[in-house]
Amino acid sequence: SELPRRHINLFAKIPEAEFLAAAASLKASLPASSQEEILAGVMKLIASIGDSHTALGYWPRRLFPLMVYWYDDGLWIRNTLPEYREILNCRITAVEGRSIEDVIPALADLIPHENHSQVRGLLPGLLADPSLLHGLKVIPRPGAARFTVRDAAGVERTADLRAASFSGQPAWIEDPNAADSGLLYLKNRRQDYWFEILGGSATLYFQYNSCRETPGRPFAAFVGGMFAAAEEAGANRVVVDLRLNGGGNSEVFRPFIDALKSRPAFNRRGNVFVLIGRRTFSSALMNAVDLKKETAAILAGEPTGGKPNHFGEIQRFRLPGSGLFVSYSTKYFKQVDGDPASLEPEVRVAVNFADHRSSRDPVLEAVLALNR
Repeated sequence: SELPRRHINLFAKIPEAEFLAAAASLKASLPASSQEEILAGVMKLIASIGDSHTALGYWPRRLFPLMVYWYDDGLWIRNTLPEYREILNCRITAVEGRSIEDVIPALADLIPHENHSQVRGLLPGLLADPSLLHGLKVIPRPGAARFTVRDAAGVERTADLRAASFSGQPAWIEDPNAADSGLLYLKNRRQDYWFEILGGSATLYFQYNSCRETPGRPFAAFVGGMFAAAEEAGANRVVVDLRLNGGGNSEVFRPFIDALKSRPAFNRRGNVFVLIGRRTFSSALMNAVDLKKETAAILAGEPTGGKPNHFGEIQRFRLPGSGLFVSYSTKYFKQVDGDPASLEPEVRVAVNFADHRSSRDPVLEAVLALNR
């Protein structure tokens, strides 16, 4: 009852009759459903709206000890606990004997998304959630599951994982707070914004991780100091990395665009590159669109998780039974002509698990190699 009343246009992508019928069916099923089935059902209903800003505010209490990333060559386990060491750096091929190709669509139905990049960004987290896997009947028990994996040499093995609480500090094999073996874009990922002059390439590397002003570090002053340092070092190219930016306030970024436009030595075709990806979302996506429209920027990486023309400006309300919050959109943003699902890069770069293992960043390497 609340989403149709509050959302700016809830039925833009799903017919009202279809949504109401699905809601009625879910309600009728509640007495015979487990808590996990109800959770999955509510998530699926909200996801069916097709608005990535309208979602259930759910965070699991227990998880399987898996840190997974979806590379172009599959879903690979980048971290786990020592007792499951044998599956580290392996690709997941099945869950409880069900192929990963069959599991993916079931989990994708729970994700509010408007493109495949958003699914690739969020699905690995759901794959570690025993409640959702059990609610979808992928696993028979909510606390344990058998995962089948294959290593880089093609050797297949299985592991029986137990769900655990991660409220404390688990003893991961790899330190999740480390800078990931020298990968530059993961070096300061908890800072809102930072820069580095890349020696030997006359390039200013600027990473913008959150669309917000860091307290005590005004963004406009940061931008002025950054360009001053770049000019002093003789840099004439700039790489703007938005791959980890999930949004915030799009107006914070304006001083950078204005500063770039006032510097013709930088703002030339082949001298400005913007790195985008599955986590480039909401206000960060809007910043990428503005850079493409107003500057000489070349976009590189993978399609964005955010959709250029999208609903947003969220508000929330609480569901009285579960106590969970639901976010919903109150505004529509029209950024580009047509209605593309993602902002597409001009330079599409594949990233495989072997790149991560060898501490390579093919996206950054690709743009640094252009026009050189």
